[in-house]
Amino acid sequence: MKQKYLLVIVIFIFVGCGYANIPNVDLSPEIKTGTSGEQTKKDRMKYNYGSKYQMQMSRMVFSYMFSAGGIWPWQKDFAPGEWTKWRITPGEEQKYITELASLKQAEDNKKWWRIKTATDKGDTLIYEALIHSDDYSIRRLRSKINEQPPQELPVRENTHIYNRPMELTEESRQAAIVGNENIDVPAGTFKTKHIRYGSPANQGKINIWMNKDVPGGVVKYTLTQSEGANAFTAELLDYGKGADTVLNSY
Repeated sequence: MKQKYLLVIVIFIFVGCGYANIPNVDLSPEIKTGTSGEQTKKDRMKYNYGSKYQMQMSRMVFSYMFSAGGIWPWQKDFAPGEWTKWRITPGEEQKYITELASLKQAEDNKKWWRIKTATDKGDTLIYEALIHSDDYSIRRLRSKINEQPPQELPVRENTHIYNRPMELTEESRQAAIVGNENIDVPAGTFKTKHIRYGSPANQGKINIWMNKDVPGGVVKYTLTQSEGANAFTAELLDYGKGADTVLNSY
């Protein structure tokens, strides 16, 4: 039941309103040995369904952190080992803690990333993905749900972590600056450049507060709906260096 709860929570965050009709599947089942052929077949189907929905969840999780209203939010590259922790508020009530870490640069222009999402109920979901930096296709994927052991998930060829959002040109960033502001977030007080865009998807606004001294160059970003209501807010909780795999990915 906890796994279904976590699945609904994650989908609520990344879809943004309500939740999708997702089957109640075990996300990390094991195929039992020494059972009848029919039972083994059912266990294998259960495993395949669990892997399928974990892949869908991983794509939603990474899409959320790598896209703000259809644009690439980060204003500078993450160096290997740099990490950030965020308080995510979708709407006005729910709050979630999400960590984004750049783990290791691999050969052939690939990089290991980690995302960890925790709910206020104590559920956690961790993904470590080897992503190709050219087309953002997934090359390997490992996961961990709550206290279960880490597991390797199958990755189909040409599976992309998300539809890559637009990266901002320097001219676009400069034109969108609405001011220099000191803002308070849980990680501290920062001098920032505040940029604002109209949302490509609706009549809302995208606001990003930039500071070049933190990994990724951003301390806060928000999306508002056309009527001004908050769609979500991401505020920097903490940041640092020295991140490494926690799932024995490499």
